[in-house]
Amino acid sequence: MTKSLSRLILVAVAATVIVAVVLFTVLIRKADTEEEKVENTYTEVEQRRLEELRKLAPEYFELDTSEGLSVHVGITSPDAYKCIITSGAGNKYTLYDLLLSVEDTELILSLYQLPDSEIMLHATRYIGSSQAYSTDMIRTKLSKLFNKNYKLGEDSSMKTDYSEEETAAGKKRMQERLKIMEGKE
Repeated sequence: MTKSLSRLILVAVAATVIVAVVLFTVLIRKADTEEEKVENTYTEVEQRRLEELRKLAPEYFELDTSEGLSVHVGITSPDAYKCIITSGAGNKYTLYDLLLSVEDTELILSLYQLPDSEIMLHATRYIGSSQAYSTDMIRTKLSKLFNKNYKLGEDSSMKTDYSEEETAAGKKRMQERLKIMEGKE
């Protein structure tokens, strides 16, 4: 009776191990498939553009999303809008941050896979723009610019009181981006 009980326990343990291995393999394949689905949702052109943007502004790909994301939108010329993405309700951006097109902004935001309710749009005035648009004028156009139903936040403004260190760091970032865009890096 002891031998048959030992064999029965051994068979039960072996069966449990086999089931665990099969389940683990299925879960890994499912996770890989879901990851492939996310990667395969972008066209080749979009994937190339994302690679270019990662080189130009890696900071847009490493944002903390625990409090959502904010998109600060301004007009740089008639019907030309530029955006800056920040974490949370962040209002910390400068003249040296890379200005993104609406299309590039939407492409980067799609990587985060956040619900629309966690992305806030802010109208802003860009220093250096020759256009004298008020944030009220920008705000009226925000909902039409994006293909999503993002929330509308308070107006924001670009930082203008730079320290010498911030100015030097910002200029260096811009020079590095120019080299990348010219294909020298």
